[in-house]
Amino acid sequence: MADPTILQGQGQVDLTLGAAVAAGDLLGYSGALWVKADADASPPIPAQLIAAAGGASGDRIGAFKRAVVDNQSLALTVNGSIYLSTVAGGITQVAPSAANALNQVVGKAISATRYEVDVMGAQPSRYVHTELTLPLVIPGGTGAADVLTGVTPGFRGRVEAWQFVTTVVGTGAGATRTPQLKVGAVLVTGTDQTALVLADTAAVGQVKGLGAPTGANDFGATDTLTAQFLAGGTAFTAGQGYFLIRVREEVLDT
Repeated sequence: MADPTILQGQGQVDLTLGAAVAAGDLLGYSGALWVKADADASPPIPAQLIAAAGGASGDRIGAFKRAVVDNQSLALTVNGSIYLSTVAGGITQVAPSAANALNQVVGKAISATRYEVDVMGAQPSRYVHTELTLPLVIPGGTGAADVLTGVTPGFRGRVEAWQFVTTVVGTGAGATRTPQLKVGAVLVTGTDQTALVLADTAAVGQVKGLGAPTGANDFGATDTLTAQFLAGGTAFTAGQGYFLIRVREEVLDT
């Protein structure tokens, strides 16, 4: 693969590296160190500069706020957006889709192999958290029962937790039902499906965790969310509450 070549640069600054980089790498500031920017590091490292030259940890190098870069190994879509990649220091024309990844536009393609980077105008992202509440009566009988069907969130995010909170004490000898939360057709908690049993609804305000979200808990703006009770178990004869779903949304840091 060909190495990137900096054809033009503006807004040069000098900095000391905290890790090895190559010319053309996007750089960010993390833990008091200048390192490769990374859209899905933990936490993500937004792009703030582009390296004018390579160097090792501890080296002093120049870096630009704006640059035109040529990389003969690329096949870019002209005038398409350039994003910070999930490959540290790199670029991509496919917006990172995972909810924990930054979606940071850093420039545009000006030919199949050349692109312009302007990190001065590239805003980093932050996360906001929202708790969704879905009031419900615990369904009688043991058949499958939908609580929420085919809701499209309209934003990219991640389900971080879901719980049941009791508002009317449950009844029914040996009652047990299993709730499910899905993104599309995929269970958010994978194989960790936690039953809601009578003892979980013994007091108003009682909170029951409904399983740990797994890697299937990311959703896109056009995905659908569904909550339901699985068929089977032993029927409740009374009981009410609400599902409490904690979601994380990525927004621009203004």
